[in-house]
Amino acid sequence: MYNHYIDSFLCVAQNSSINRAAEILYISATALQNQMKSLEKKLGVSLFKRSSQGVVLTENGQAFLWECHRLIDTSEDVIRNTRHPLQAEKAPIRLGTSVLSPTEGFIRLCQSHPELRKYRIQIVSVPAGINSIVPLKVQNPDLFEIGFAAEPSIESFTETDFVPFARYELCCAVPMTHPLAQKAVLTLPDLEGEVLCFPSRGNPGLTHDFTDALRRECTGIKVVSPPIFYDFDLLNTCAEEGRILVSPASLKNIHPGLVHVPVEWDWFMPYGLIWKKDARKEVLEFTAAFRKVVQEQ
Repeated sequence: MYNHYIDSFLCVAQNSSINRAAEILYISATALQNQMKSLEKKLGVSLFKRSSQGVVLTENGQAFLWECHRLIDTSEDVIRNTRHPLQAEKAPIRLGTSVLSPTEGFIRLCQSHPELRKYRIQIVSVPAGINSIVPLKVQNPDLFEIGFAAEPSIESFTETDFVPFARYELCCAVPMTHPLAQKAVLTLPDLEGEVLCFPSRGNPGLTHDFTDALRRECTGIKVVSPPIFYDFDLLNTCAEEGRILVSPASLKNIHPGLVHVPVEWDWFMPYGLIWKKDARKEVLEFTAAFRKVVQEQ
């Protein structure tokens, strides 16, 4: 059941102060402090770091804050759908996206075609690790129902559907300190002796084909394909440790320490919409219309 200490937790988190939150909630600071201690005991983790300046969320507190917002959204949906069951099917379609997800092509299609404009799309922020070039497992409709991916989900291909609507040139994201960062265009001879990082999680088929082809064409270039996503941790690691990252051009303006340099090869990353095959009727109608628009381009 919904624990009303969550409301108190959200108030404390928003104000970074037990005293200020207690004033807003019209309870004593001692009572609120006891509520937070009781909540932490129930969860078995520390939610706040306390100091004379106030309180800040711990890593566990940040995670709990995210889950609280999800819980509240779900609770509101349950109430709304119970009161208005006939409107549930026409609720906004939730699109999961992050700062790493290029949305221009999708927005252009939705705004320029009358058959797509009639659908209401609601943007839902998702963690940066789930981004434009990973296959989203759209298994929680309370969070998001459609998302962006680089290729169909290998893990759940029988459960998800996918339609590509764009593609991005594969470049080399070169650390600023690397000599190749000064070049306008790279050739395969330029990359002789280098180790290229091409993360395979989210686009395993493309990574496999790329690695095999490069191994045949140029034995002096090594490609490593760790089973990880494109995310901020990966970008930071490559920039700090001097690693060259095989990266879609869509990420070229994301990290200040990486320079995206085009390469004289013919490799592109597909980019499309992904959703569950058993999604609700409104979602399936939208994706069918979207697929038709893409095919008619």
